[in-house]
This record gives sequence, C-alpha cells and structure tokens, in this order.
Amino acid sequence: MKRIRLLNSTVVLVSLLGIVAGCKPTPSEPVKIAILGPLSGNVKPFGEANRDGALLAIEEWNAKGGVLGLPVEVVVEDCVFDSMEAIAAVTTRVIEEDGVHFIIGGIAHDAIIMSRIANPRKVLHISASSPDYLATVDEESRNKPYSFRAVPLDSFMAEAMAAFAIEELGAHTAGVLYNEENDIETHYAEWFRDGFQERGGNISIFEAYDRSAYTHAHEYSWDTLDQVADANCDVLFLPGYSPVVNRIAEQTKEKSIRVTLLGSDAWDASPQLDLESLEGSYYWSRYSPTDPRDMVQDFIIAYKDKCGIEPDAYGALAYDAANILLQAITEAGTADPEQVKDAMVGLKFEGVTGGGTFDEFGDPIKEVAIVRVEGGRRIFHGFVMP
Repeated sequence: MKRIRLLNSTVVLVSLLGIVAGCKPTPSEPVKIAILGPLSGNVKPFGEANRDGALLAIEEWNAKGGVLGLPVEVVVEDCVFDSMEAIAAVTTRVIEEDGVHFIIGGIAHDAIIMSRIANPRKVLHISASSPDYLATVDEESRNKPYSFRAVPLDSFMAEAMAAFAIEELGAHTAGVLYNEENDIETHYAEWFRDGFQERGGNISIFEAYDRSAYTHAHEYSWDTLDQVADANCDVLFLPGYSPVVNRIAEQTKEKSIRVTLLGSDAWDASPQLDLESLEGSYYWSRYSPTDPRDMVQDFIIAYKDKCGIEPDAYGALAYDAANILLQAITEAGTADPEQVKDAMVGLKFEGVTGGGTFDEFGDPIKEVAIVRVEGGRRIFHGFVMP
C-alpha cells in the first residue's frame, strides 16, 4: 500500500514538473518594423524627416514597454528615390532577409513600388506622406489590402478647401486660376471646382495660364482680376506657388478687389510667400506647427530635442504613421499582419496631423488643417472635413 502511494506521489510530482516546464516563458521575438525612404540624393531631407518622425514614435513606445509587451526593433534602409529597381530590391531584402512584417515607407511614387512588393507577401505597408493614388490600389482600382497611407489624397484635401469656402466663409461664387502646364495644379483646380459646385457654389472664373506667368511674375499683368471683380467672386482659389500667388495678391490690393484668396499646400512649401500682401488668406496644410493641441506641441519639443530642428510635415506624418501602426497592433492583440490590417480598417486615430479613420482602400478619411495668414504669420485656423 505504501509503495502504491509513493508511486502515485512520484507520478503527480513528475506531472507537476512537466506542467511547470511547459509554462516556463519562452523568449519572444521583437516586433520588426522597417523604415524605408530616400536617405541620399536630392530628396534626402524628406527621407530623413520620414525616418526621424517614425523613429521618435517607436522610441516613445519602447520607453513605455513596447507593443503587446514586446520591444519594437527597427530596420532603417536607404531607398534610391529615382530607381525603381533599387526600391524594389531594398523592400524585398528587408522582408525576406530581415524578416520584417511591417513597413513604414514611401514619400511619393516610391510607395507604389513598396506596396507592390509588400502585398503579395502579406506584409503591412503604410506610407506616411505619399498622396499617390496607386500606393493603395492597383492600375484597375482594385484594393491593395495590406497598404495604407497617413496623408489624405490630394483630391480629398482640395474638396475640403471647397467645403471650407462654402460652409465657413459663406462663399457663393468662386474664381480659379491655375497653371495648365502643371498637372497637380490642374488637378487641384478641377477638384476644388467640382467640390465647390457639388455644394451649390458657382464657379464664375476658371482660367488657365502658362509658364510665362512664373518666369515674368514681377511684370505680369493679371487682367483676369477685373473679371473676378465684375463677377463679385467671394473667393479666388490659387493652387500655385509664390511667384504667381504674390503677384496676384499685390494686384488685388492695387485694384481694391475684395476677394478672399485661397491656396493649396503649395503655399506651405513657399518660404517666399508675401505674407503681408496675403493677409486674411487661407490655405490647406498637411500639418501645422501652430496647432495649439498639447500633443502637437509636445511632439515638436521631443522632435527638436532628438533631431535639433523643427519638424516638417514629412516628420509629423511619419510620427503619426508609426503611432497608427502600433495602435493597430495593440488593438489587434497580435503582430500578425493579416489581423493588424483588419484592425487598421476599423481604427479611429488621433495624430499631430489630425484625426480620422480609414476607408476600404486604406486611405484616411481625415481632418485637413486650414492655415490663415494673419499679422505676417501662418496661423493654424482649424480642421475641416469635406
């Protein structure tokens, strides 16, 4: 009887040891994220900002324990911006050799190539700043389910400006002047026109100009402004750059034409903008450092401490892209890209560049920042949705 009890005790002990051994935690692999972008060449500053913004967000998550209790490991690679072959090779290498399941990358058309490599391999890809339509869909407008972007489409932002003109400024009649030799200006003009008309507004002037308006900007005479005055336009949309915009602003003042000038994010990229002549004008921006929200001002301080410079839109969007990705992993409860992409679709996010959600194509339905020119400064006015 004693032998049986002893034998049974031994079996129980061995079983318990086996259970304990089975419960012993095994080392978990970190969550690997690749940050890809041009870190050399003519667009190097944009790639560096993309890298630094994403790294800052990831460092903040790691300082708080990582994601799902796991550290985030980063692979940073330089993609030669103008070489499709180099971008494809780097993207393939970080997936197949470094074993990453997530990619933050692409500032423009480079995001298209990354998405084409990532999707068949079921690697989740988010571009921080590429507005290119084909970054999230293919040439037949079919969804790339593993690709997302943090910046709204250009058409979305132009439509948001049209909504702002009608709903906040109370505009009824608009004029549009654009450079017909510049594709993006032409598209901005058409998208604004369509959005304004769809909301019941009237486009009285829709006129194209050529490159000579830029090359001879200081002496160019804008006779069209007399038509703008005769049509009693409430707003005049100018999606172009500073040489033309400055000259038009000067002449509207000289002619005492009472019209509110509106612009695109091209104004944001124009340090030579004549802010005095443009007093009271508005334009849209991908990011405004004068946004007073605490999260924005805290981000600016942290970025300056890390990088020694003020963050631009590329850095801010990359910061948001990384935070969005890590939030989605958290909400999915797993680092499995298939489940994370599903979490991304239903995600509600709040970022330094605005808050929103994703549509079925991975494009953000997101607040657009409106900037007002006031007192010789660019001041955050507020957010608008189309």
